Amino acid sequence: MFELVKNKKQYSIIYHNKTYNNKQVFTVNIAAIYNKFNDVFDIVNFILDSNSELQQIYDDLLSLIFNKSVSSNQKFPFILEKTPLIIKHIDAFIDEHNLLDGINVVEDSSYSLNINAAETKLIYKASIRTRFFIPVYLTNEYSLSDLQMKEIHTIICNELLTSGIIDKLFRIIDSMILQTSPERKGKRLWDMLSASQGYASDTHNLELINSLFYKALPSLKLPFLDTTDEIINPIAYLISVAKNELQWLLQTSFSYICIPSSLNLINNIPSPKSNIIEQEVFYRTVTKNIFSYIAKNYSNFSDIYHYNVYPILYNISQPFIIRVFSLPIKYFYTTPHLMNLFVYDCINKVDPQKETLLTMLRSGVVFDKQKTRSDYPTLPNTLMKSLYKTVMNKKFDKHISDKTQNTIRKLFTKSILNLYRYKYIDPRNGSTYNIKWKNFIEDEYVDYIYNLVTTKYDDIINEKKEELKTLIR
Repeated sequence: MFELVKNKKQYSIIYHNKTYNNKQVFTVNIAAIYNKFNDVFDIVNFILDSNSELQQIYDDLLSLIFNKSVSSNQKFPFILEKTPLIIKHIDAFIDEHNLLDGINVVEDSSYSLNINAAETKLIYKASIRTRFFIPVYLTNEYSLSDLQMKEIHTIICNELLTSGIIDKLFRIIDSMILQTSPERKGKRLWDMLSASQGYASDTHNLELINSLFYKALPSLKLPFLDTTDEIINPIAYLISVAKNELQWLLQTSFSYICIPSSLNLINNIPSPKSNIIEQEVFYRTVTKNIFSYIAKNYSNFSDIYHYNVYPILYNISQPFIIRVFSLPIKYFYTTPHLMNLFVYDCINKVDPQKETLLTMLRSGVVFDKQKTRSDYPTLPNTLMKSLYKTVMNKKFDKHISDKTQNTIRKLFTKSILNLYRYKYIDPRNGSTYNIKWKNFIEDEYVDYIYNLVTTKYDDIINEKKEELKTLIR
């Protein structure tokens, strides 16, 4: 069984070897493995606990890998021998329990790079496999050569290679890189960068594919941990990781860009588009300035960056962010943690009695295994009644003309359910907060949204708009 532990400010992963009654401790350099630890390793622990034969093989493998008295030349043949056996057991478990059946994807045969349902299933299967081999090729304590890693990945991701999915990913990434220029003149931009600073578009292709294999694929959220009746798109997540990687790789390329030094009106701020140059301008003029003081002022919450905070971002912070900036949160090239703390900073000034909501905004979350989708397809009846009554009393339909009261109740139900399925962790000490959900619904959350659609928060919102103008001058 894998376990995430924290010693002071250093995270490490422990594997409890059941066969040998010992443990192996290792670290990785991929933040996504720590940040999404439960998403990554819950399925690994579950499969190992369910298959004693696989447990024995896997325990033998990890025992040898972390045995310092055995040479690397002796270890690799053993890894090659055990890898197909481990994959065979993983695939059998997936098929036996129908984990990847019923996947819904949008298929478009007219689009040559479309990923169909069968290919999507292969991507998820490869994702599950890679998680088992994180100790083999991603640890700081044991490393393979580049050639050895390629050989292992060829076995783990064999179907992605033979089916042509990797070729599609290469072509999608190449297209993404070439579209980083305004007005779709991607090749002209890259020719300029190549001539002036030695940057070429194909320089980054391999780096981004490596990013997909080592960061995105192991941390891909599995559909059966969420729901299989919704349309899913693993490619969107894989490409988003590659795009973020490209953004960092190109920082030095754009060091010469002239950023406007004076913008008189907030409406004149360049809106972020789909190309990277315009995103970079927006980042330097807006995002970096407005959120930098938040990171400084809340440095005592620095450990929050090791936690997932997206449920809080999407269901609490997002409407406030949109009111302040008049832009969707996807345009903000900053961490979701800082956006949550930004909202916390604002609400704490004008509505400090919302203690539970404020607690959530400065929390990290972990999935509550007692509140799975199968156990809680909707909110408990007591909470549902409280929610419906509270929403009805607020008469939201008077302020939101394009939504009926029934639609508004459904939207509230979905948002609160998304919050309800998680535990909320104090990042400073790792303790779990006790959330009183009935009070949160009746006294805080519904009223928070109501204040956003009415005028109560207008003063702080306008203050932040004015502050933004000052920061970007």
